[in-house]
Amino acid sequence: QVFSFFVNQHGVDEEEVHVAKQVCRRWRDTLGSATLLWRDVPWELPGRGLNWARFECLGKKASGTEGICFRCRDRATGRELALKKARVYPQGEGVPYYMLRELAVLRDLRHPNVSRLRHVSLHDHQLRVFFDFVPQTLHDFINPPAAAAAAAHSSGGGGGDAFSGTAQRPTPVPQRHLQPLLRQLLLAVAACHRRGVLHRNLKPKHVLVRPREGAAAAGGAAGGDALAGAHLLLSDFALVRLASYPRRAYTSEVVTLWYRPPELLMGAEKYTPAVDMWSAGCIFAEMALGRPLFTGISEIDQLFQIFSRLGTPDARAWPDFTALPNYSFAFPHWGLRVSAAAAASAFPTLEPRAVDLLDRMFTYDPARRITAEEALRHPYLIDADVPFSGGSSGGGGAAAVTRPQPGPAHNAAAAGAPARARGVQRGGRAVRAAPASALRPDHRSMLVDWLVEVVDVFEMCQRSAFLAVAHMDRYLARAPVSRKRYQLLGATCLHIASKCEDVAYIGIEDLALCADKVYQPKDVLDMEERVLNALDFQLAIPTPLDFCNLALELSPGLAARRGGRVVHLAQYLAEITLQDAHLAAAPPSAAGAACVVLALALLREAPAWGAGLARV
Repeated sequence: QVFSFFVNQHGVDEEEVHVAKQVCRRWRDTLGSATLLWRDVPWELPGRGLNWARFECLGKKASGTEGICFRCRDRATGRELALKKARVYPQGEGVPYYMLRELAVLRDLRHPNVSRLRHVSLHDHQLRVFFDFVPQTLHDFINPPAAAAAAAHSSGGGGGDAFSGTAQRPTPVPQRHLQPLLRQLLLAVAACHRRGVLHRNLKPKHVLVRPREGAAAAGGAAGGDALAGAHLLLSDFALVRLASYPRRAYTSEVVTLWYRPPELLMGAEKYTPAVDMWSAGCIFAEMALGRPLFTGISEIDQLFQIFSRLGTPDARAWPDFTALPNYSFAFPHWGLRVSAAAAASAFPTLEPRAVDLLDRMFTYDPARRITAEEALRHPYLIDADVPFSGGSSGGGGAAAVTRPQPGPAHNAAAAGAPARARGVQRGGRAVRAAPASALRPDHRSMLVDWLVEVVDVFEMCQRSAFLAVAHMDRYLARAPVSRKRYQLLGATCLHIASKCEDVAYIGIEDLALCADKVYQPKDVLDMEERVLNALDFQLAIPTPLDFCNLALELSPGLAARRGGRVVHLAQYLAEITLQDAHLAAAPPSAAGAACVVLALALLREAPAWGAGLARV
């Protein structure tokens, strides 16, 4: 219409109009694609949620019980992103507990081999999460689509029915790519374990693979060099947990059945990061064989498949085996595989060093199973060539993929707790609870008392109370809250902390009942949205209780003194610190250490601040 106006008024010929249209079309395309023009466009619009103008939708990727995943392009950076639209239940418990745990961990977990969390948007009970988009998984390369597999095998004279419409025979990962891929996987697992993070659901579908630029990724593993220089990313932390001291009981209903370690199949509830190493061994075996090693159809079938291949464990191989809940004297007895020849016969394509590493990953006793750090120092992986893609996963830097220095082996969980407890790093500063200047000390003390009482009545994890108070203080340092809503804020922070920490978290209805129905469930959900946005989902923070328990754990014999009274008194003193608003601004390591020293002094024990405690 504009061009018609010019033509009618000024007599411009049609050729000039056509040229003008082309210029405007080019300009429109430039506006849509030039990242420079979108550089300062914000992720969020105040009061309106996500700024959709910043993104270009490229289609739907997948859908499932947890939500819908879309592929989009960030116009500000030109980066392709995966947008996960998670289900939030405004009539239920708010943000799902598994999403809270995943986002709390990924908010500050930075490593080149861990999928990068780019942004989280929670507005009007709609949760949208952005990750780097990677179209293929390790499972896609091991089990290529039918068309690609048919093309790969046609020149070799067969390999399945090309017209069956299903995946063709599995394709082992070429031997030359096994070392770098396994090393990248273990680098990611080691990074998690150093921070005390248990993934608890490692499998090929949760391992993203980005082929190097220029590699023919189409067709998955069918293209022989598609995995050359590929960059591996660990993803899907929906079942994530943080290691704790002392070890707490968790559910054994985790890890996909084929990759589940024997201690979980036997019903163990207090387990360590060793569960991830068994799953990593299953992935290693699947890459080498081109098919899963253990394919049980039930827990008992999975267990018997493991026993039939590795032998039924005895007291020497696994001292705690007969004490586990699912143990039975009726278990069939298969002889333990003890010779290297027997192990190598199951993997004829693997070299002896690779078989030895796999055998260590399949150690029955979790306490003796090889850790991720030890595996990275194994002769099979020490010289593996690992590609580095610093821009794809963010802040790990080259240092994150350097080979570990030789040193004494140590438990992954014990190494992870100090790393996590040093503080959640954001911009180089440790995040700690800020003092709540808007809340009077006597009001704060009453609120903390109420929170601790609720934790005791519902037999919740003690750490939930510490996290709830920390979240409350940090929120009050950022946003004002009226006096009438203090209890609502405390209840909401406890609900958030419980969903992150407790196996069976406290429900909104129970919280409302504890407060004599002063507020409604909808009020808690609205406050939850405000708190999570104010804290930016930064929920995995250290507390004085963490350092108190860690100091007791790392000092041999300290926890057993006076029949365990040192532990109980130190934890009680740590709980008392919650009452003091000034201590909220103190480093949690100092508060935790002070509780241990004071407990020793009150019980007239000689201070034992030795080398073990100094490490904390």
